[in-house]
Amino acid sequence: MNQLNQIIIEGNLVREPEVKDTAKGTKLATFTIASNRYTRRSNGEFEQEVCYFDCEAWGESANAAANKGRKGCGCRIVGRLKQSRWQGSDGRAFSKVCIVCEHLEFLAGSGTEDDSSTVSKSEETPGRKKNKPFSRSELFQPQGSQEKESQPLPKASGFDIF
Repeated sequence: MNQLNQIIIEGNLVREPEVKDTAKGTKLATFTIASNRYTRRSNGEFEQEVCYFDCEAWGESANAAANKGRKGCGCRIVGRLKQSRWQGSDGRAFSKVCIVCEHLEFLAGSGTEDDSSTVSKSEETPGRKKNKPFSRSELFQPQGSQEKESQPLPKASGFDIF
């Protein structure tokens, strides 16, 4: 029985995906996404926390990453965590965790003509289009606004999974 190992994450591509073919001819795309989280401090200002995640996409998802993925574009990934472990030449143990994409979606507002595209393992590859950066900064009011304290925090976008 497989145990639960699933992650859903949204972020922006840090750089262009690197695509290569494996020895068996399967496409592999590797890329890094930056995921931003905003928290409100006790003084009412928002603080940004950025986390970087290495990702890999295989097959049709790799083709989609190659065709649609551009530095700064927004994407949503549903996948699983994979840990690689190895020993260095000096005998020290190393490990690395990455996200293996099982579903890859480029978010609306990323500058695509159809404004959104989704690729799962069984879907076709979308066409090549230039993307613009996806930003959530519009969710928050500008600093110095008098109404900032009286209005509630904005709700997060995306799917409710609970």
